[in-house]
Amino acid sequence: MGAQHQLFFIRFSLLLAASAFAMASTSSVVEGMSEGRELAEKTSFSISCVASIRVFVYPSGSGPRNIPKYTVQVINNSLQGVFNVHLDCGYFTSGSLILPMIFRRLQPGDCLVNDGKEIGPGKIIQFDYTNTFLDKFPVTRADCS
Repeated sequence: MGAQHQLFFIRFSLLLAASAFAMASTSSVVEGMSEGRELAEKTSFSISCVASIRVFVYPSGSGPRNIPKYTVQVINNSLQGVFNVHLDCGYFTSGSLILPMIFRRLQPGDCLVNDGKEIGPGKIIQFDYTNTFLDKFPVTRADCS
């Protein structure tokens, strides 16, 4: 009976952990969507274009001199192309090279994705950066094709 009780406890703990992770992931996606909507409402850009872009940032190992490495994915979830995608990147810096055609800082708080060119439906633009901090990159502007 003791082993069955322990097995049940382990399964229950894993289930709780998975539920907590799913809720945290969902809340951060919803939070990111609301931030994007708020920014779009303050500007003249189409809310559907901004809201259709998802930005995911996650740890992906370490880079030179053991500086943490992060992967950023900018995903177009709409059924149409989007272009001129800008992200709020604050004073973003990276210890490793990022091709400027993929992602570049135009000025503090304004970064351009894919050189402003179209990101097709379902397409992903991805790059890695190294920094001691994980950055959020809310979408501030996007135009629909």
